Amino acid sequence: MTDQVYNDAKARILRCITKLKAFVQASIEYNNERGSAGKRAKIAKMITELTPIRNTVEDDVQKMESAGLYAITDTSESQALISSFDSLYYELAAFADVHKFTMSPVMDTALASFSNQTNSLHFLWQSFDDLFTSILSHTPDLPDVERFEYLKMSLTGEALTLVSHLSLTATNYTSAWKILRARYGNKRDLARVHLDSLLATHIVKSNDATSIQQQINTILEHTAALDNLDFVTRQWSPLLVHVFEKHLDYELRARWELVVGDNYYPQVSEFVDFLRSHLRSADIYSSSVSVNRPDDVSKPQRSFKQQSFKPRLSGSSTVLAATTNKVSEKSCPLCHSPHSIRSCTLFTEQSPTERFLIAKTHRLCINCLGSGHSSMNCNSKYKCQTCQKAHHSLLHFNSTASPSNTPSTTTPEHLSSVGSHVATTSCLVRGLPQKIVLLSTAIVEVYAADGRRHALRALLDSGSQASFITERAVCALMLRRFHSSVSVTTFASSASTVVRGKCNIKIAPSGQQSPSFCLDVSIVPQITGSTPQTPITPGHWAHMSNLSLADPSYNIPGPIDLLFGADLFPSVLLEGTKKGQSGEPLALNTVFGWVLMGPTEFYDGSSVTTLCLNVSDPIDSLIKKFWELEELPTTCHLSPADIAAEEIYNSTTTRLSSGRFVVTLPFLKPRPLLGDSKTLALQRFKALECRLTRNKDLQAQYAEFMHDYLTAGHMELIPLSELENPYHYYIPHHCVLKPDSLTTKLRVVFNASAKTSAGISLNESMHTGPKLQPDIQVVLLRSRLWKYLFTADIKQMYRQILIRPSDRDYLRILWRFSSQSQIDAYRLCTVTYGTSAAPYQALRTVRELAT
Repeated sequence: MTDQVYNDAKARILRCITKLKAFVQASIEYNNERGSAGKRAKIAKMITELTPIRNTVEDDVQKMESAGLYAITDTSESQALISSFDSLYYELAAFADVHKFTMSPVMDTALASFSNQTNSLHFLWQSFDDLFTSILSHTPDLPDVERFEYLKMSLTGEALTLVSHLSLTATNYTSAWKILRARYGNKRDLARVHLDSLLATHIVKSNDATSIQQQINTILEHTAALDNLDFVTRQWSPLLVHVFEKHLDYELRARWELVVGDNYYPQVSEFVDFLRSHLRSADIYSSSVSVNRPDDVSKPQRSFKQQSFKPRLSGSSTVLAATTNKVSEKSCPLCHSPHSIRSCTLFTEQSPTERFLIAKTHRLCINCLGSGHSSMNCNSKYKCQTCQKAHHSLLHFNSTASPSNTPSTTTPEHLSSVGSHVATTSCLVRGLPQKIVLLSTAIVEVYAADGRRHALRALLDSGSQASFITERAVCALMLRRFHSSVSVTTFASSASTVVRGKCNIKIAPSGQQSPSFCLDVSIVPQITGSTPQTPITPGHWAHMSNLSLADPSYNIPGPIDLLFGADLFPSVLLEGTKKGQSGEPLALNTVFGWVLMGPTEFYDGSSVTTLCLNVSDPIDSLIKKFWELEELPTTCHLSPADIAAEEIYNSTTTRLSSGRFVVTLPFLKPRPLLGDSKTLALQRFKALECRLTRNKDLQAQYAEFMHDYLTAGHMELIPLSELENPYHYYIPHHCVLKPDSLTTKLRVVFNASAKTSAGISLNESMHTGPKLQPDIQVVLLRSRLWKYLFTADIKQMYRQILIRPSDRDYLRILWRFSSQSQIDAYRLCTVTYGTSAAPYQALRTVRELAT
């Protein structure tokens, strides 16, 4: 293996020597032809390659002699090669010095940078102009024709095209410069480039030192360039600072607002000072969260350093010096200075929680802040001077400190002392900032049971086999649900959720009538949390400008009430996608608008990882439960609303000579105007009538119930003269069948929660009253006092209590006994189940009767 390395290095040196011989021949021809422009340019290019060739030979000599230490090889051959190379190298170096050629490749690199980056030619022109002029100023005797030749060699693309029509003469050199300066030295174009750079800055993150430093450099560089172009940027400070503010993340923006205050327009220099003040804390954060792998510390890096490369005419061998890079055991792991971390000002200036995080990151002992061992194996006898616990005093912090995304350990001060057991709770929390990923959300309109359209936020998920709706949305839309026993499984069937039924919905894009879709959705308690988890600044993504978004509030956290799976996802897709750069979200075209999905440049610091350990005393828990079971409940204090309901009952309730009680509806405001409720009640009645027509037996039972209500005096027909009374409310009603009931198999349900055209219902305009039902524990305890128990039911308890005649118009219903007759308006005369105050009125009357 060593022979192969030796031979490869030797071959490369021989090729370099051959190349140098060709260079020497070219220099001889240059002298004979007295320096034509073309030859001089070629020689200049050749001279700049000498230094890279020399570096290559030095590396190969090192490899040859390193291989020679382990192989039996004659060193005279390598010495002869080196001697031959030195002779040619110094001959060419002397030639370059005599004819004033530069051996630095800086000029070529700078000029190529200008010509290759065509998108920023205006920005690079000033540097190119100054550098080119400075380099050629070192050769004042260089003719203009050769300067023109150098200039053409340095240009490519558009710049070369501008001067390609000029012949290679001395007089055209000045003309070429005028053409280039007129094209790329225009002040307006230069100012436009600098302004574009200021406006195109990226988001600055509070914990990212690199992004903060880049923003500082961008602001200083381009504002200084604009000042040099005679633009007074100080006069633009309010406008520039307004642009820069929008590129701060949420945390930095909040800090900046605290610094600036109200009624003050800061200067750009103050904004830069603000960024500099936070650059130090960001540097500390970056260094504290960077984890050093043990291999990087324990394994020394061995490197070989050769002595200076000089021509060797004598038979001396190359000297190799071995150096080993080691990490000093006494150096600070945070700033790498020769002191302990306990004496490091960078460490002591931090808060105790930040010191704790730094110690854990660098795997230091919590007790002595030393390395190489854990706190369990620490030999130090010292403890915290504040709390006398096993940690260093610099790491002591109060458990009542404000919560943060740094590790913290808490222990409750009160410990149970029952028996020999104690209760201890320990919690370790550490923040995990993650990039925010946008989900494909859209605002859609869903048809409710009354035909109205409600805007809900939906999530488009092609990875789901079914579509879902939340329980909250079903209740708000008053949708009819059907029984379903489907279970939903997630990752690897590790968790399942039983749906709470199914329903059919009709959806349409927001603000449009078509296209519309009808689909079956499963009902679940919750689909996901708020999306996104934290507010984000709307991204300035170029590929999404002027797009009509399906969810304009995609950057604001909000609930998800619908999830459209693969059963609907393909049907809503349209042609067209918008892709941006890496790290920017994608836009998909759908019938709802453009939906955004994918990663953003924002970070979410709200996610935490929590490790909690709780050890409690089971005896204490059992005793506590025993006393809670046997304890009588305390007297409940009434709320202001309950007190108002009680006052209304006491001041308005009367009793007839027959013994019946007459109560009033406990309105929040006397005699409220609730709006149009008849339209909805009429729609519901017609739907009920269609249902009853299909089931004659059910129709007969319903009619019998209404006839009983009417003959018992619990309902009365409203005279035509009283129908125009504006203080009224029509209650929709329907039936519920209970075949297993022993008494009433059909029950009529009155829905006083239906909203009117004013968006309010009868139940919302009344007090519900305090809860009067006795607690089951009280009932069980009271039952122990008697030898015999007797239970009974009050027949039609609600219907035994009358409603004051002036309030009965709020209990109107629509009904007819035959589909051939007209629909009549009736009003209920008794306490009606379905109204929010009915349970309170009934039980309160029973108590009043008992007293």
